[in-house]
Amino acid sequence: MNDSEIFISAFLGCHPKDAQYADSILLLCNQYHDSNGTVCKWVKHILTADCHLSGSFYHLTAIFVAIGTILNCFSLYCFIKINKRNSQNIYLAAISLADTINLHTNFSIPLLRHFSINFDRLFENLKWLCLIHNFTTEFFIIFPTWLIVLCTLERLICIVWPLKRHYLCTQKRAKIYISLLAFICILLSSYRLLNETGIDHVSIFRVSMCHEAKNKFIWLRDLNLIIWAIIPECLAFIMNLVIISVIRRTTNTLEQFYPKARVNRYNQATKTVLIISCLFLIFHTPTGIVIGFHLFFEEHVSIIGITAILFLRKLTVILYEISLCCKFFVYYSTFRDFREILKNSVYRFRQKNSTRLGKQFLYSTKRMNYSFKSPTLPNKTELLLQKNYDLHNKVHNFVDGSFQSNVNNNLVHSKWNSSTSSNRQRSNMRQQQYREN
Repeated sequence: MNDSEIFISAFLGCHPKDAQYADSILLLCNQYHDSNGTVCKWVKHILTADCHLSGSFYHLTAIFVAIGTILNCFSLYCFIKINKRNSQNIYLAAISLADTINLHTNFSIPLLRHFSINFDRLFENLKWLCLIHNFTTEFFIIFPTWLIVLCTLERLICIVWPLKRHYLCTQKRAKIYISLLAFICILLSSYRLLNETGIDHVSIFRVSMCHEAKNKFIWLRDLNLIIWAIIPECLAFIMNLVIISVIRRTTNTLEQFYPKARVNRYNQATKTVLIISCLFLIFHTPTGIVIGFHLFFEEHVSIIGITAILFLRKLTVILYEISLCCKFFVYYSTFRDFREILKNSVYRFRQKNSTRLGKQFLYSTKRMNYSFKSPTLPNKTELLLQKNYDLHNKVHNFVDGSFQSNVNNNLVHSKWNSSTSSNRQRSNMRQQQYREN
């Protein structure tokens, strides 16, 4: 059985690009190893499993991109419209925006290049477009990761050094830190403009690189891999441990002095940061490890290693996409104002009313108190005038020696009563007659 027969029998149902990739890997294996040997058999089994996984992988990728875009746009909208604006909301809004762009630069464009030949040729013919795409993929891999680290650091400062939060954790400083981080990430990703290979996810979509990519700055690629996959995970893990230990120690101290008091250990801001950091550690760490092994096996030319790693990268990429989509549910479960703005936005969209909310006030049907004013109740000025008039009549009746209760003088006149004007005229006439006598 020759190589083409092996290819046809094993990868008949694969996508053409996946089948072409599997064919090239098998031919390479047959050149360096025995075609009936153990290595080529394992490579064939892995490629067969990769072929079956690819059928659902591309559909799942498209679904997660659509869901993540919608949910992240909702999150960004709510954080912009939220009434209580602080530094944490600035970080979370930036994370929502960066995750949305990350989904499209690292997954939507490679997916379109995989299925559309004309779209793929556009990148092959326009070198500058391909280089810009390489730059943006690297930038939006590193930038959202360190935004989570900044958000965790901000929460650590608020808990460990609460007296410094008033001048370190402000909206202005948060914007400055985000701008500085973006500038550093631009510098770290600028080498991709020189047609260098990087730490992107393009290889799993079976699309070609930009005009035979160079490998002159391998050390910078490895540095970015460490900055993206190792250092942020370690920092986030350490800061989470410090936050949890400080909160527990403080809570235990308060419970000793106030044993009957109910102490809330974690507020909504701390819960949000801890959950996002844990999801970051769970979903990002496997992706970084697999990419690291991929670069290692490429340098050491291990056919079975590269084939296995490319298969595993599809699984880790699905986890990575889930982490970019699921933050909306964390915000919805921990932020009360986030829930109210989202619910009222949907309500107002249904009612076709104004969409401006959260700027002037935070509308809520549960909080708003409706006060109804009776149309028959006189105001305070009318009541004071009536009391003064009654007192004046009593004094003059007492002087005449004929102090008696007069029903007409003690009536409470209302401005909505039809007889108010006539009664007032009668009392004025009596008053004038008394003065003339």
